[in-house]
Amino acid sequence: MPLTCLRLKLLKHPFTHIGGVVSLNKVINRLFFHVQVAMLPRVLILLIFCLSLSLQAAPPVRGSIIEDRAARKLLQAGDLRYDAGEQEKALEIWQSVVERYPKSKIRYQAHLKLGEHHLTKGNAYDKARAHFETVSTEENTDTDQRALATLKMGVCLFEGRHYGQCFKVMRKVIEEFPVAEQVNEAYYYIGLGHFKQGHYGRAILAMEKVGTAVGQKDQNAEKLEAGKRFFVKIEDADLAILERNETVPIKVRTSEGDEETVECLPVGRNVRVVLGSIPTRLGKARKGNGIIEVTGTAKVQVDYVDSHTANRAFDVDRKKAVTVVGNALVQVMDGAFSEALQGVVLGKETNIQVSDADRDTSDKADGLKVKVQVLRQKTPVEIEEEKAKLIAEGGVAPPTPVAKPVLPPVSGVEPVEEQVQVDPFK
Repeated sequence: MPLTCLRLKLLKHPFTHIGGVVSLNKVINRLFFHVQVAMLPRVLILLIFCLSLSLQAAPPVRGSIIEDRAARKLLQAGDLRYDAGEQEKALEIWQSVVERYPKSKIRYQAHLKLGEHHLTKGNAYDKARAHFETVSTEENTDTDQRALATLKMGVCLFEGRHYGQCFKVMRKVIEEFPVAEQVNEAYYYIGLGHFKQGHYGRAILAMEKVGTAVGQKDQNAEKLEAGKRFFVKIEDADLAILERNETVPIKVRTSEGDEETVECLPVGRNVRVVLGSIPTRLGKARKGNGIIEVTGTAKVQVDYVDSHTANRAFDVDRKKAVTVVGNALVQVMDGAFSEALQGVVLGKETNIQVSDADRDTSDKADGLKVKVQVLRQKTPVEIEEEKAKLIAEGGVAPPTPVAKPVLPPVSGVEPVEEQVQVDPFK
């Protein structure tokens, strides 16, 4: 009976007792006690139900160190089988890692190996994508694995010729993992997909961004090759609020006095990375012409103003300096120095062209010396005579028993003497 009905009856009927009149407050307190006792089982059931829901919603507990160690050993056993050519057995072992250790972080590596096999060997793109999707979930705390798995999902869609869905996944790689090395491959597959569809303009725009993402292990990231396009990438959490066509200006200065402004564009929506580029060439510095003129010994500095930092500072100047380098190229040219030749004719004049930005140190025509040699292959008699001469002059040190351990003789196999190495050309 509801509690409100009990209160109405109390008001309608007076309460009397043999010993006297019972107070209304005592009667209400007793009724509340009986109601609470009657509702206690329901309250307990409700609490148990809520507790079960909270346990289901809680994140799964990660596997222990012992489980990770056992899963890693099993994963390595699968790698050995795969390298030995036993692919089916290796797949079974990797699958057992996933099934036996569902809470271990090693299972993500097994998913990656299974997905890679189905993608490259079995051409089973749907199976491969299912494994990569498991690794790309937010439950996985390894950002590198998630970036790689998301990229592989897009590759599966690309191989299946689902270009529209592939573009969405590749843009997800660019937006969610803007500083990962997989961004370069994402741009590549976007450009290649547009190329296969005949959208050549979009393909060019995507291909131009390949190589703009630099990994932490790349030692050539802080170098500028003279004559190549100079790319600038700014990473700032405040840049996530930029609109699609809104730009971020930065200053690029050289030690020779050149100064240019580069407008950087965001790579996507809600992304903290912007990209910009400017062409470079060898020459005398001219400010404001949209080209960075450098020499072989120049230094380039990029200035970016951080409007709001994590330390609550404003308008902090961020600087980054790079050095100018150049790969030397030597070519044999024709008489007009327009086409490269693959050979020369003995007794005729030879035209040689050397391109080396490191030797461009002044505004004038800089010169350099080149050593030209004509080499021919030595005859077997000349090689044997040179070996004998080296041994007689003591140019080759005799082997010592201390330097190398003596190996036990093998029946049926003659011991191989140490060969004297000589230059086969003269």
